[in-house]
Amino acid sequence: MVEVKSPTDSLKKLRQKVQSFLSLGTQIGIVVNPEAHTVEVYRSEEDTPQVLSDGDQLMLPELLPGWNLAIADLWPLVF
Repeated sequence: MVEVKSPTDSLKKLRQKVQSFLSLGTQIGIVVNPEAHTVEVYRSEEDTPQVLSDGDQLMLPELLPGWNLAIADLWPLVF
């Protein structure tokens, strides 16, 4: 499951929502924060999230083997 933070969303509530889905059997929960240019990846078997930022690659081998996404590609280009 993926949650994208809007300007009016609370990160705390989004994180709680992800934890709720994980407790119901979801394997991976992702919180995308465009304001901070970060992506938090929560896995059901891990206690702490993986925090990715510009320069990192999002990889989900357990769901999408061989797939990756540059975190910097998530944000609009700034000229």
